[in-house]
Amino acid sequence: ITRLFTKDHLEIFIQSIMYGIARISELKKVLSDSDAMERMCKNRLTIKQQWYTFLLIIRFTRSSLKLRTLMPLLRVLRKYDAYPIQRTGKKPFDKPVHDLLIFVFNHRILLKLFVISYRFYFRLIK
Repeated sequence: ITRLFTKDHLEIFIQSIMYGIARISELKKVLSDSDAMERMCKNRLTIKQQWYTFLLIIRFTRSSLKLRTLMPLLRVLRKYDAYPIQRTGKKPFDKPVHDLLIFVFNHRILLKLFVISYRFYFRLIK
């Protein structure tokens, strides 16, 4: 189950997610902070952006891509304000396990350890 997609499919998935995050970033630039409704929209777009980042990291963890490809992705995500992920307590980050994963994902050393241990564990199970 952890290797459902080919490497090409994973790269297309990553490109699609990155494109979506970039488009959301462009849309957030158009919205102003003076209007309450636009501020709420901007906040919701930020949460959506960070949810995509969360999903990207989870999918990367389950993939066979090299760990060294993740760090450049995180640098790009930082430029779009999609990384580090903020703990909002709102959907979709409303479960305690999300708080733990967000803490791990926001610290690069912990993230590397998590990816390595996750992959090692699921190789043992196979």
